[in-house]
Amino acid sequence: MKVVNKTKYNGRQLRAFITWVSNQEGWEPAMRKRLSVEVVLARKWHTGEAWKRSYHIEIRIPGSARLNKAKLASLIAHELKHLTNRQHIPYSTERWMRGPGPYGHRDCEKYWSAAHELPLEVPTPKAKPVATPLSRAQAGLAHAEAKVAEYEVKLRRTENLLKKWRKKARYYEGRVEKVKDLPPPAPRKKAQPSEETLLRRAINKHITAELADCDRQTWEVYSMMRRPSMQASGLRHPDEEGWEGDFTDLKHARKEVLPGETMMLHGYKDDLAWDDIEITIPDRDTLLGREPARMAAQVAG
Repeated sequence: MKVVNKTKYNGRQLRAFITWVSNQEGWEPAMRKRLSVEVVLARKWHTGEAWKRSYHIEIRIPGSARLNKAKLASLIAHELKHLTNRQHIPYSTERWMRGPGPYGHRDCEKYWSAAHELPLEVPTPKAKPVATPLSRAQAGLAHAEAKVAEYEVKLRRTENLLKKWRKKARYYEGRVEKVKDLPPPAPRKKAQPSEETLLRRAINKHITAELADCDRQTWEVYSMMRRPSMQASGLRHPDEEGWEGDFTDLKHARKEVLPGETMMLHGYKDDLAWDDIEITIPDRDTLLGREPARMAAQVAG
């Protein structure tokens, strides 16, 4: 049950009061769980309003000087009876309930006299202590002592840090005196890549240049022709003599192909076979940009 209290009455007591009335009317907890009650202040009378085909009611009650708990209980029961028409319970019309009975104001004391025993009060506001010159001085003293304790801790922490960094300063002063006459270290030389790394870079650059004029495709390497002096590896192509290898992707073939070998690539675009291309890798000396050993020997001769 949801209770929206817009009055000065104690919210817990008001909720207990509404729960007691609903229990007297036979509202089960599962049924009361959907109930929404809004309680507001009225100038003089005990009035209310209920919305059929819903579980919402509004209760208007006067201040504590005019409050009648029996009338309030009768009013809550009256509005809850309107909602029971949702369950097709008869005798819930306004004309029938305004007559004699537990749902009208005339007989409220007869049927709801037990409501006077339930607590429903306006809580008295707590009086603020009056500030005196002595209380102000004591509060100021307590605040000042707390600040003194806080900054004493900070002072000790700062002194410890100062000792630490003074010790480090003395260490580096001695270090400066010790190394100031030493020659500067030689600059580090950048490590040069190995010949195999340069060779693999040149092969990849050559393959990329050969594929530059082709459309953007997905390439598969389905065969490679190796030189006769190379040891054959993989499966032999079933159709052509001298072709070796199985289908593989271009990324893997870039790492496997060697100088002087020929690759046959099959291209795909949009999952459709596109075209074939043959790429021959130059020899080792051409890839590394140097003269072949045979030509160098002729020049030397």
